[in-house]
Amino acid sequence: MRYFISFFFVVALSVYSIPYLIKDQVLVWLKEQGVEGAKFKSANINWLEGSVELNELYASKPTGQKLDVLRVALKVDYASLFDRKILVHQLSLEGLDTSIIKNENEFEIGPLDIKKLLANSQSTEQQQTSASPESAWQFGIDEVVLQDINIQAWVPNFENQHLDLKKATLKQFYQWDNNQLSTLHLTAVLNKAPIELDIKAKPLASKKVATIKINATAFEVASLTKALLPELTTTADLALTFKLASDDNKIEFVQEGEFTLSALAWADTLQAKLQSVHWQGTTQVNLTENDLDSVSAKGSLKMRKLAVTPDKSTTLSLGGLDWQGPVLATFVKGKITELAVSDQFSLDQLKLTQPGQTISAKQLVSKPASSPIKLSLSDNQPTRLAFANTISATNLQVQLPQQQVKIQQLRLVQQQPAFISFKNSVARALSSKLNLNITGLSLKAANVDVSAKALTLQGPVSLDKLSATPVITSNTQFKATALSIALNKQFSVKSASLALQTKTEKMVVDQPRISNLNLQASQFSVTSLVNQLELVHLKKMKIENAAYARDSLQVKALTVNKLKLAKSQNNGTLSTVDTLSIDNVKLKNANQLTIDKVTLHNAGGALGINSEGELSLGVLLSTALATNKAIKHANVKKVNSGKAKPFQYMINNLSMTGNNIINIEDKSVDPWFKSTLDITHIQAKNINSASKQLIPVQMKAQINNETNIELDAKLSVFAPVINGSWQVKLDRLSLPVISPYAGKFSGYFLENGKLSLQSSGSIKSNKITGENKIKIEQLAVRSAQTAATAKTNSSLSMPVDVAISVLENDDGTINLAVPVSGSMDDPNFGYSSVVGIIAKKGLKKAAFGILTKALQPYGALITLASTAINAQESGTFINLAPITFAVGEQRISGKMQGYLKKIAKMMKNKKKLKLKICATAVLQDKVFISAGQHEDNQKLAKPLTAKLLNKSIANAVQVLATARGKNVEKALKKLKVNSDRLFVCFAKTNFKQKKLAPVVTLGL
Repeated sequence: MRYFISFFFVVALSVYSIPYLIKDQVLVWLKEQGVEGAKFKSANINWLEGSVELNELYASKPTGQKLDVLRVALKVDYASLFDRKILVHQLSLEGLDTSIIKNENEFEIGPLDIKKLLANSQSTEQQQTSASPESAWQFGIDEVVLQDINIQAWVPNFENQHLDLKKATLKQFYQWDNNQLSTLHLTAVLNKAPIELDIKAKPLASKKVATIKINATAFEVASLTKALLPELTTTADLALTFKLASDDNKIEFVQEGEFTLSALAWADTLQAKLQSVHWQGTTQVNLTENDLDSVSAKGSLKMRKLAVTPDKSTTLSLGGLDWQGPVLATFVKGKITELAVSDQFSLDQLKLTQPGQTISAKQLVSKPASSPIKLSLSDNQPTRLAFANTISATNLQVQLPQQQVKIQQLRLVQQQPAFISFKNSVARALSSKLNLNITGLSLKAANVDVSAKALTLQGPVSLDKLSATPVITSNTQFKATALSIALNKQFSVKSASLALQTKTEKMVVDQPRISNLNLQASQFSVTSLVNQLELVHLKKMKIENAAYARDSLQVKALTVNKLKLAKSQNNGTLSTVDTLSIDNVKLKNANQLTIDKVTLHNAGGALGINSEGELSLGVLLSTALATNKAIKHANVKKVNSGKAKPFQYMINNLSMTGNNIINIEDKSVDPWFKSTLDITHIQAKNINSASKQLIPVQMKAQINNETNIELDAKLSVFAPVINGSWQVKLDRLSLPVISPYAGKFSGYFLENGKLSLQSSGSIKSNKITGENKIKIEQLAVRSAQTAATAKTNSSLSMPVDVAISVLENDDGTINLAVPVSGSMDDPNFGYSSVVGIIAKKGLKKAAFGILTKALQPYGALITLASTAINAQESGTFINLAPITFAVGEQRISGKMQGYLKKIAKMMKNKKKLKLKICATAVLQDKVFISAGQHEDNQKLAKPLTAKLLNKSIANAVQVLATARGKNVEKALKKLKVNSDRLFVCFAKTNFKQKKLAPVVTLGL
């Protein structure tokens, strides 16, 4: 009993002393580690419960490092020791406050030198390993609790790290139970950012399962990444869940939740700022035998206010980005075989600026179709890309050094999936059925400005052999609304609407071949920007079933409505056509044109001539079409170095129908000339520039709504030697209409009258033979008293009014038949020469014919004044046969009485004629009178002196001449010729020419 009491006492003493021994040994050990200030309040052991509790351990160094532990408690299970298991029921650590310092020379936790401890620990482990075999003990934990842990850390590249662990709990981890689900929950503040972590896992199971949840608020990422990425600063908010499951060499990793990065900035050579980026969704990775099977993500990514500056001259800014998943990548034996990426995204306020270039868009949106973008690969090389998304852009702008593009709205729709195939990582073929819509287009370049309210391009397109010479197959439709194109600051092309349809079948790019080309346009115009002359304007245009190849062009039908050519606000329109239709056009080798039929209906226009005699619209047109010096042709390649073939054309049928009105205004004459020509019908057939055959031409027209004109001709206009025939009929043209031209060129204004013309003739080997039958009614003229008047009188050798008086019949009508002949090879033979033949030779011949016929048999001696000067001096232009007298006689003979009757009759028929009567006494009269006067003088008582006798003879001769003129006047008056039309000259004597006979001359 005594020994038992002694043994109990020893054991009790030992149990009581052990806590003190532990306390003392801890303090001793701390001092051995160089700790100068160490305090340990108490160590409590409960042997029955298997628990140990250490309270208020404080250790420090003079340098400031400290290790403060408020409480450490450990409770183990004795029963499990018998099964070689160490089971910790509970391990608690409370109130830990320390620091960690680690660098190349030191590693300290509080006042403890960890490098020294590790060195001692390794030596002990080596001794234990050599002294004892491997232990078979197993370890397990019911619960570990860490609470109120405060750690300051200074480690390389991670200075001033602060962990404030509020509470951490680890539960149920047992080495002997592989299927046990362990949990870890942690609540802390890391570098002032609240963090919460939850982990549920089976780390020892053959089929491992783990779920990790992490939440963080306002975490400064730079506090951990500063050493590795000093350029990066951002704040992160996390709410993420990670799930891991493995089974039979298969691993599945899943991420769920969301995170936000705020105030992200990158400060380096590359400057970048991002207000926020937010991800919410799920990511999944599947592996088999450590090889990837698939990677997928489904969720949304949002970015706000991105600004990137790679250098001082380049900036990229983005108001926002929104992307919606999914993403799927599949692998075979670790190699990616297919990548599918969702194309649902939107960009806001995009802007890229760099030297000479700016790209911006208010919004860029992509909407997915039935399937996302899919990229197929083989041996990590792309083989096929498929996509069918819809892309839209708002306020898209591209600014280049010499180009600017603005688009209010762009929308690209893939009507069916588009495919791009690859070979050796190079695109080989493309197939797409697209629908492109553009609203509010503006394009400005060096030599072209383009704008359009709307553009549309749709239809299937496929391209093959992209890496070599592309081959195109397409059936596309292009539409434009309010299209405007300005070329080289010279021409403007506009169209209210334009629709173009084309088709290509395996077309090689450098060998264009387009079929089924159809074009429709409305309110189409081409305007010169030089002088604002509208060169072409049409209401509607339609091209049907055209085909184009490099060496040929075919058009089944071309129809144009309301066509206007050369339209000026101040000078009218050069030409207008209500309807123009052209059928079956064929152009071969750019120099052989064939047209089946050309029809113009209700065409017309305006011919305006300015005061300088120039065609006003012609001047504007010439200016508009002047060669632009800025256009260079140095790079134009010659197709054929040999002599080019001449351009040939053939039109089987050309016709004009309806009312084709041409308004003519000429300001070069005074007064201004105005007239209207209405062509009601023109038809020409078999027009062939390469043929010598005759081309039949028929025309019907009307002048000023009252005068009809008809033409029927056949001409070989393209033959080197022209042949043909013509017939022209002009019915009652009002002559005052052309009076301005008559006054300018002939010196006589046409006050009244109507002209009818019938012309016919033929051309043989360039020689013209024809006749013009002219009828002029009630012609009245007025002298303009200009140089042209004198020239006309000189060329006609008679005044026009005299010629008219001669030519008119009793009804005031002039009928002429004037033959015309000449050679077209003669450079002086042309339109003006034909007019000259009619106006000069025709009038002269007709006038003499009429006079000769009227005075037969006395008209043979009719003469003209030799010159205009002589005519002016004598006062007569046409000299009739004179009235002859016997020498010294003043009585009119019987023969001359008959002649005077002819003259009187002619004067009655030609009521405008005026007759000049000029008597002349000649040398024979003087001799006759002188003989009588000498004889009578000798009988006088006092004869006259020689001087007085000569005066008396001269007076007698003068009296004789005067009496002859008066007698002719009296005779004509008796024949009822109005004295107002008779003009008696002062009688003259002519003694110089011995052979002159005594006469009274008659002049018109």
